[in-house]
Amino acid sequence: MLTNEKYYGDALLQKTYTIDFLTHKRVENKGYVQKVLIEKNHEPIIPKEVFEMVQDEKERRALLKGNLVGDRHKYTSKYAFSGKIYCGKCGNTFKRRTWNSTSKYKKIVWQCKTYIVDGKGACDAKAVGEQVLMDAFVKVFNRINENKDAFIKTLTDNIEKVLSERKTDKEINALDSQIEKIKNELKGLIKFQIQNNLDEDVYKEEYIRISKELEELRRRKAQLEKENSLKDDYRKRVDEIIQVLAGRQGLLEEFDDKIFNALVEKIEVLTPTHFIFVLKSGMRVEEV
Repeated sequence: MLTNEKYYGDALLQKTYTIDFLTHKRVENKGYVQKVLIEKNHEPIIPKEVFEMVQDEKERRALLKGNLVGDRHKYTSKYAFSGKIYCGKCGNTFKRRTWNSTSKYKKIVWQCKTYIVDGKGACDAKAVGEQVLMDAFVKVFNRINENKDAFIKTLTDNIEKVLSERKTDKEINALDSQIEKIKNELKGLIKFQIQNNLDEDVYKEEYIRISKELEELRRRKAQLEKENSLKDDYRKRVDEIIQVLAGRQGLLEEFDDKIFNALVEKIEVLTPTHFIFVLKSGMRVEEV
């Protein structure tokens, strides 16, 4: 009841999803299909600002208990900026809010969660207008797009540099061989102990030595695989940026959430008009 958008007049469709059309069995829609929000679908029972105040209070109480309100993050994921705006003062994320929702002065803003929950004394970061953020991204994208050939070359050079540091299959296979060798050594020790009743202290000392060596080799292999995975993920993110830029003809005239999500990892808000856009390539672009 406290999280149902219908009370303030909106309707979120496809909250559940039919997984079996013969039995008509429905389950919670956890990304099976796109949810659709219809604003001002019907006459509200309560003002939206009251609903938002309830959500703020729920979140405040959850944070006081050391919990995160996971459902709220899922609910707000329909917004392009959700989870991507960070406070330049305290480091917390920003939350979308509606000011004067029932009047002609209605305005959508993003505000620091620390300020919302703990007040100005904890963080005095000011709210940022959503349209201001959108306009700022349009400017950033157009600056990049005007020099996209040089920008794409820089990204390509970065990818080549990163991939040149990628560990080869030969290096990982060498570790696999060492791991198998140590595993066989450990098995041999155990077998020798069973057959020859080796001195217990000697056996334990040797068992611990071999086990530690095996653990270290496995740790090194896992680290190499993790590094390679991160490099592969970086390549995918940069490739996506290059594809977006290469396929774009002309400048942006208005905010495009698909382009934004393809390019931007996060936005750091320094002031209500001063931002740093951190691209998925790791590059930082300042906009004042």
